[in-house]
Parts: sequence; structure tokens; C-alpha cells
Amino acid sequence: MSDTLVKRAAKSEALIGERPSLFLTGYEPVKGAPKFVRSAFGSRIVDVDGNEFVDLIMGYGSVILGHAHPAVQEKVYASISNGANPTLLSEVHVELAEKIQSLVPNAEKVTFLKTGSDAVSAAVRLARAITRRKYVLQWGMHGWHDWCCIESPGVLQDTKKYTIGFKYGDLDNLQNHFQCHPTDIACVVMMPYCEELPGLDYLEKIRGICTEFGALLIFDEVRSGFRSALGGAQQYFNVNADLVAFSKAMANGFPISALAGREIYMSHVLDLHLTITFYRDPIAMSAALETIKELERGETLRKLVDIGSSLRSHVGCVAEQCSIPVRLTGHEATPSIKFGFLDDDKNKRATRAFCSSMIGEGVLVHPLSHWFLSGSITNQDLSKVKRAISISMERVSSALQY
Repeated sequence: MSDTLVKRAAKSEALIGERPSLFLTGYEPVKGAPKFVRSAFGSRIVDVDGNEFVDLIMGYGSVILGHAHPAVQEKVYASISNGANPTLLSEVHVELAEKIQSLVPNAEKVTFLKTGSDAVSAAVRLARAITRRKYVLQWGMHGWHDWCCIESPGVLQDTKKYTIGFKYGDLDNLQNHFQCHPTDIACVVMMPYCEELPGLDYLEKIRGICTEFGALLIFDEVRSGFRSALGGAQQYFNVNADLVAFSKAMANGFPISALAGREIYMSHVLDLHLTITFYRDPIAMSAALETIKELERGETLRKLVDIGSSLRSHVGCVAEQCSIPVRLTGHEATPSIKFGFLDDDKNKRATRAFCSSMIGEGVLVHPLSHWFLSGSITNQDLSKVKRAISISMERVSSALQY
């Protein structure tokens, strides 16, 4: 069934035709990987060939409560009964804005878009409009728009030269960029963390540098938002950003993003000409509001940390038994496996072997991404994941001996 769908897609859908997999070229697991879904509920995915997996990709982090969460689905079905895009604004629009305003530090005003790329790009344009400056200092992955995806063909050279990457964790590197362009940096836009959590006061010191040079600090919380804490990285690390972009987990898989920030900046949003047909989508907003209400109850975020801590401990024990240098890094709710061989090629081979084995054991993971944990993971799921980790580490050890 899956192979038939791939062949059909190759003749009709451009992206699937070029890459019919979850994985980037070169990372295709040896035993293959599921491609088309039949059903998804809770922590489990069943593909069209009938194979079942514990899902640790969870819609690339967009699902936090679990697939088809009953409370969220109920609100969505009720919203659908009024039509998909009923022209006028809806009450849930205001309710969602007020909810984010009440939870996120410095979210004095909020506006909504559809994707994480939309929200971060709007923040960057807003920073340039307000400061009347050209340069953007960035770290992390922010989507596919021209300002950040500067290695892509089709992006103009004039666009590329105004986006400058900086080294995470290296304050001197960031300071040097400001010294080179002391009056022409509009903003620092960054993910608060990825594989590694920031060092002591690192984000606070970036805040100070931005203030010193009159640049805005933008947090891309598309991944970390509503996972690290209800108020995001600002709350978790006790640091204030000027603008913050959210998406992914905020609506449990439904497409919506938010840009939030201080009113002095957000009051200029209308100047950006954000003409978005699906801006007022009540379905995604209903999903987002119910998702955040579920997260407010507290059990889910605590559970993610507990599960992540348990997996981190298990990986450490198994790796030590197999004499493999590996650890789970990052926040407990989004751990990332990192092999520590001195040979980079060996690390890549280990990652591929591990990922292939995990999928073969019925656990869906991605070699280039965090493990996105969900509130729907059961004790049975956790046992299955730990067993898959143990088996997969042994296979990595055997694979690297040849």
C-alpha cells in the first residue's frame, strides 16, 4: 500500500516525489520508514501497511497532548459546525489573545498567523520597521523565508548580506558583530535553546547587549513555547524578550502561530501589511485555546519532564553498558540524543543505525530532531521505548565494529 502511494505521489506531488520520506537524503533508515498514516490516536501512529509505532516525532512537535485529544477534538468539531472561515471575527479569537496575554511575560499584545515561519518573519520585519535598521543577527532554525534561509537557491544576494549568524553560547562573538555594525542591527532573533540549554545568565546577557545597542531581542519559541513552561523560555529562564513567536504545541497539531510582545512594538503591526486570508480561523483558535487550558492544569508539563528525565537516565545506563559515548541533551520535554565519538562520520553512522533500529522496534524517531514527548505517553509506551533504546544501543555497538 505504502509503495503504491509513493509511486502515485511521485507523478503528482513535487516534494514527495523528490523525498518520499520523513527523513533527509542520506538518513533513510536501513529497514525503511513509515510514510503514510492510517490512524493516529494518543501516542500511537498506525501506517497504511498496519505497522504501529510509539510516536516521538508528534507532528514535528506540533502535538503535545497526544493525537486526536478528546477535549481538543470536541472544541474543533463544535467550531467546524459554524463553517471553516466564516468571514467575521469570532469570540474565541479574543479569548485566545487574552489567554496568551495572561500567561506569557511581556505579551502586552498578541496577533495571530498560520505558521512558525510567518510569526518569526513578522517579528523580524517589525524590528526593522521600528528601528529603521537593516541587519539581523540570528541563531537557530526559523523556517524557509528568504531572510533566514539564506543558503537556498533563489534568495537574492542583497537579502543574504543582511542576515548574520552568530555562535550560540559565545558572547564575544555576538559582541563583535555589534561592534562591526553598532548602529545598524535591528534585532537578535534566536531560539532560546536547541540541543543544549543556555549557560548561566547567557540569555540575560544577550538581553543587556541588545538594550545597550538599541536592538530588539526576539525569541523564536516555535519549538520551546508551551513546552518549557506555560510562559515559555521567558518564564523558564527569567529573561525578557521584546517579541516572541509561538506555534507548534500551542494548538495540538492545528495550524496557527502567534506573535506576542510589548505594546510599544506591537502597536506597529498594522504597518506590516499582514494580509492573511486565514488569520481569523476559529477552528485552529478553538484548538489552541483548549490545548492551552489543558496545559494550564499542570499535569502534562510535569509528566513530560518526568518522562524525559527517566529516558535520559536509561540512555546513560545503557550507553555505559555498551561503552558508547552518548547522552540525551536539551530540555527534558524535548530531549535530543547526541553521540560523542571523536569521528564525525562515526557519529553519523551511529545515529543512522540507532534511528533505523528504533523504527524497526516500533518507535518513531527522527535522526535530526528532538524527541517530542507528549502527555499521552503511557507506562506501557515508556517501557517499549526503553526496550527499543536498549536493543538499538547494542546494535549500534555491533554496527560500529565493522
